Amino acid sequence: AATAGVTEPTRSHPAPLETNETPEVIRLDNGLTVIHTASPNTRMFALHLLVENRSLREPRGEAGIADLLHRTMAEVAEKATDAPTSPLERIGATLKVTDSPWIPYDDYYTTPLYSFVRLECVDEYYREALDLLTAMLTAPHDNAEAIADARKDMMSAIQRAAANPADVSRARLRELLYAGHPLSMPVMGDALTLNSITPPKLAGFASAYLAPGGMILSVVGNVPRAAAMEAVRATLGRLPATAVGTTTVPPIPLTTESARSEIDGDGKQSSIRMGRVVDVDPGDRWALLVAIQIASEHMQQDLRETRGLAYSLGIAVDFEGTRAAITASMGTRPENLEEAEAGVHSYLTGGGLDVSGDEVEKAVNGYLSRMRMRRITSMGRAFNLGVDLFLEGGIDYPAREAAGMASVTPDDVARVAKRYLVDAPLVTVIAR
Repeated sequence: AATAGVTEPTRSHPAPLETNETPEVIRLDNGLTVIHTASPNTRMFALHLLVENRSLREPRGEAGIADLLHRTMAEVAEKATDAPTSPLERIGATLKVTDSPWIPYDDYYTTPLYSFVRLECVDEYYREALDLLTAMLTAPHDNAEAIADARKDMMSAIQRAAANPADVSRARLRELLYAGHPLSMPVMGDALTLNSITPPKLAGFASAYLAPGGMILSVVGNVPRAAAMEAVRATLGRLPATAVGTTTVPPIPLTTESARSEIDGDGKQSSIRMGRVVDVDPGDRWALLVAIQIASEHMQQDLRETRGLAYSLGIAVDFEGTRAAITASMGTRPENLEEAEAGVHSYLTGGGLDVSGDEVEKAVNGYLSRMRMRRITSMGRAFNLGVDLFLEGGIDYPAREAAGMASVTPDDVARVAKRYLVDAPLVTVIAR
């Protein structure tokens, strides 16, 4: 049953492309949104499935059920009951359904806002990859052994995170900064919520959560649109249309009062996190993004390179509608906590950024280069296309972002710094 619908590899490649195809958004009859783009410059075929509003759609008291579901879906692709090799091995595919605890820089993929399936193979097997993804989505999702294995892995990950000051401070800052909002929910839940999830509960959740109308499939590779869409319609396009349910994400709460939380651990490492949620004038978005890049670089140069207080630090801004969360993080030695905290606080409340045109240009070019690097691979493009459509209002977001940031002047940076990097209520978390 786990491999139903997965055919043997056929290595049937369509006619090669001669030119790039512009990305296009296509809505199927069952509600599934598909983004397709093709390029002759790659042999890798990438499927990125984004399932919208992860934590918002999890039942009360069952935080982590979406992550548990994705892990059991992976079992479908990794195990076969009637073949010597797994479906993944037969087409040489790689699969990722959750953040890897062993890779420190991939956790930006994991968020309460959505969950994901990332499936990649050589383009000759694109039909088999779509068959496999369909099998993962349509499996019964009530395998008690697979659920127990996934729950065990999640409990181990939760225990490791509880011993890591950076993870502890990140989770606590979310709880305080986004209190009552889906963004405050732990993606993996906890022991209580995970132990409450039975096979029937997971199967019932899957039937509603994996509704085509609540998913975005990004398809990127050396496969022409006509051939790729024919294969998508013959597989995921046949999933039954079902009601998606609540999809309206509430605004993130403004920070109106300061809060502080200190968490003691083994004392070998320490983590500092600060942040606030503010209303942002839409006309300030690009200038604020540039100002945050420059403020982060200044803080890194001062606290890490000059004073030697940190081994990791930075300032970030995350936009959610007309509001934004401005946050700073820093890892340091326990004996440096007092000076480090004061240093981080000064960059979030100092208000002034006196910068030159060259510094603005450098910050803009550096940021856009990093964003382009994330889109170089087939999977990088697939991931970002889905996220841009879901969170940023359209797949044209990179062009809007580049044009907006290129228009920012030093005066703009100084103006928004005085408006948003000011002495106002802050949430502070210290984990040792």
